[in-house]
Amino acid sequence: MSIVVTPIPRLIDLAAPAFTLGTSNAAGSAATAVASDSTLLAFDTTVPDAITYGQSGAAGTAVVTSRRDHAHAMAAEPTTFLITTVPANQTITNSTTLVNVSGMVSAVLANTTYAVELGFSCDIRTASDAKFLLTLPTDGVLAWWARFNFGTGTIIAKDGVTGGPMVLIATTNGINHVNITGQIIIGDNAGNAQLQFAQNSAVAENTIMYEGGWMRLTQL
Repeated sequence: MSIVVTPIPRLIDLAAPAFTLGTSNAAGSAATAVASDSTLLAFDTTVPDAITYGQSGAAGTAVVTSRRDHAHAMAAEPTTFLITTVPANQTITNSTTLVNVSGMVSAVLANTTYAVELGFSCDIRTASDAKFLLTLPTDGVLAWWARFNFGTGTIIAKDGVTGGPMVLIATTNGINHVNITGQIIIGDNAGNAQLQFAQNSAVAENTIMYEGGWMRLTQL
């Protein structure tokens, strides 16, 4: 006589999946069952970090993975060249107060070094001469490297360490074409590099900064 064993069906308690993602296989210990249509935790809604220049790589510690169509934000391409120009003639009369040269201004980044080049033309009177200054953010340092003038005057320069503007002494009335190169070192404060000019001696004659002057900053 044979004995037939018939299993008695019973309900099974189904637990929420608790699978984890790792770098190697490992046996679990929970004696529970999960349904075949359960949802497994594989992703989250965290936005990936933005990629920056000079960023270091990292293996990461997250327990979820990235979606196939995820995207990282990317830092904007740094501006290597900053070029500005004088849009129109600018005139000073009977004033030694330095004023901004229209258009000759560039935003500069904190903790950044730039090579600076300036080229401009100005009409200078012998009685007034002219002076120029490149203003920088607090703790910015300017060092003039070379100064050239093609015209009727002589440049007397002061750098950013000793302070004070660069002076152009006119030997005769007339147009001077000035070219200046140097370096600026910006400290912890971002801001603007701004060219200014004025008469060196106040005279009731026109000192003119001509349209078309330019300034170029090259990030080093």
